[in-house]
Amino acid sequence: MAWQVSGQLTEFCSCKLMCPCWLGPTPTPDQGWCSGAILYDIEQGQIDGIDVGGRKVVFAADWPGNFFGGQGTARLYLDDQASPDQRRELEAVFSRQRGGLLEGLMGAVITQWLPAQTARIVVQRGAPDDGARHRRPGRVSERQYAARQ
Repeated sequence: MAWQVSGQLTEFCSCKLMCPCWLGPTPTPDQGWCSGAILYDIEQGQIDGIDVGGRKVVFAADWPGNFFGGQGTARLYLDDQASPDQRRELEAVFSRQRGGLLEGLMGAVITQWLPAQTARIVVQRGAPDDGARHRRPGRVSERQYAARQ
């Protein structure tokens, strides 16, 4: 059950300014509920000897209040370019079945896991000098943004 991945993580939050959940369990989301997604853009990694470099996973979840209050409902969207073996291993890691940080964190805040889905997940990075980013995790959402100057 050994695994290691590294890459880039991008968080999307339903709050208007920033995700107050980063400040701990007491802040209230600005809409009273929380909805978010985390894009894991894996640059390199392996799970039990299976190479998962270049693959992407999106974790999407909803909570009735602050993230730390738990009672969340989550779903994983797995890269449609991944092989069946890669998808199986990615689902196990990112749904907390393989231990590590995700096991304790997701176990504490997610009470219902919806079945994982396969989706086209596109990540485009602009030229290094313009800082533009574009992320499109399947039919879940689409985000475009540019680095602050």
